[in-house]
Amino acid sequence: MEDTKPPDLEGMAEETDRFRMMELRSGRRARRSSQPCRARSLRSPCGGADDPLSALPDEMLLMVLARLRCARSAARTSILSRRWRGLWTYLPDLTFRGVAPVKIKAVLARLASSPSVPATLDIDIPPIHRTDDGCLGQLLDAVARISPRELLFSYQHDRFKKTELHLPCFRRALSIEIKSDNNICFTQLPAGEFSALERLSLRDAIVDIDTLLTHCPRLRVLNVVVPTSDIKVHSVSLRTIDVRSHLLRISSIDIVTPNLKQLELRIDGHTDLRVSISAPMVEKVVWRRYFSETSLLFGFWRLGSMDLGSADSFTDVPSVDHVLSLDICAIDQLYDYMDFAQEVQFSQEIENLPVSNLSVLELYIDTGGHVFGALVWRLFGLHHICAATTRLVIDIAPCHSKQPCPENCPCDEPKNWRCQSISLTRLEEAHIDGFSGEDHEHDFLELILRSSPMLNRVAVKLVPEFGGCTKKIYNAILAYPAVKGYVYFSSAELVLPPSD
Repeated sequence: MEDTKPPDLEGMAEETDRFRMMELRSGRRARRSSQPCRARSLRSPCGGADDPLSALPDEMLLMVLARLRCARSAARTSILSRRWRGLWTYLPDLTFRGVAPVKIKAVLARLASSPSVPATLDIDIPPIHRTDDGCLGQLLDAVARISPRELLFSYQHDRFKKTELHLPCFRRALSIEIKSDNNICFTQLPAGEFSALERLSLRDAIVDIDTLLTHCPRLRVLNVVVPTSDIKVHSVSLRTIDVRSHLLRISSIDIVTPNLKQLELRIDGHTDLRVSISAPMVEKVVWRRYFSETSLLFGFWRLGSMDLGSADSFTDVPSVDHVLSLDICAIDQLYDYMDFAQEVQFSQEIENLPVSNLSVLELYIDTGGHVFGALVWRLFGLHHICAATTRLVIDIAPCHSKQPCPENCPCDEPKNWRCQSISLTRLEEAHIDGFSGEDHEHDFLELILRSSPMLNRVAVKLVPEFGGCTKKIYNAILAYPAVKGYVYFSSAELVLPPSD
């Protein structure tokens, strides 16, 4: 009969020693066993042979319970034997999933009378366990009495029924994350301060954010998904802000943060969005602005979105410059909604951006077969774009319509754009993807070449069905000796320049 391989006691002992050396994040230690591991021999629940698992030290058993990632499952281990009973209450992190609020409240009441409390509390209440406002408020009060270092609270319910609550003060909390389905409204804020709070995340929880920030003197990171139409953030302590809109279009943004380093805004705003941002120390900005389908650009084009991000992706070193990306498409004047269209004050939209170093301009244009040269010419008429752009990228969406523009189509206004010049004094690179060889595309290429004294590289990528003359493209570029030109097939294979 073969000998049974003994368990890796040496590895277990090393893991136990590491566990014992660490204080739990709540500042408490696991309870000590009253007798050595080798002397403990409890019987299994079935009354059979010795239970080797229960004979392990508490520290090892807590590791087992922690991997369950559920307080209810951990508590159920109490039926195994007296050895396991109540051991789960010593877990540093407690997670409640699919547990009724009244039961969670009872557990927290028990923990509140204990000398040790969990460092992290994660509560997720699904719609099946929805409750009245009073019970939910009592649950939050029970959480506040424990005041874990980290709180994650999620309550999903009928978004059309508001649950009005008072927000208790979590004095020990370093991080708080509250998620709702646009159904929690904190109508009353605490009198005290969140004196330790450094990170706050709110998703669809209705609250006066600006007033709440006055109760958070040490807050460094604010992450908010706002269900309201106005955003106001005034704070001297904040270093990072991430704000996103949901359900409602934003009417106004008011941010005053003298020490802010990183700002991220992703919003669906009104055409006449009011913006005031004071963040003199900001280093990184991400701005994503969505427009409605009735937002017109220069009377003919529809502006879908405006993105602003860091230019790091184009360099090998961190950059302070930014990329401005515009998603534009030609309108379909047959749609009835055009009767309600509003012109985007694009110059004001550029002024609203919290940075001015717009070194890269990316244009994603669905032309629908229309002329795009006049559009780009008008964009470069804005000083902030014209004076700062060093790299131009134009990505033209495939056009499946073979119908030409109607006579006097507004897409080609003003008519004299082909003979104009733009003072692109900083432009060094230009990339055009989706070049089909139309005359107006050659005219645009000529406009860029003659308007950019610092231009040194031009790349043109052809459409798959290109039927024009690549020699005409190369000849236009070769007329400017300082510019290196490259023409590519749609497969990214280089088209060799003419030999003559």
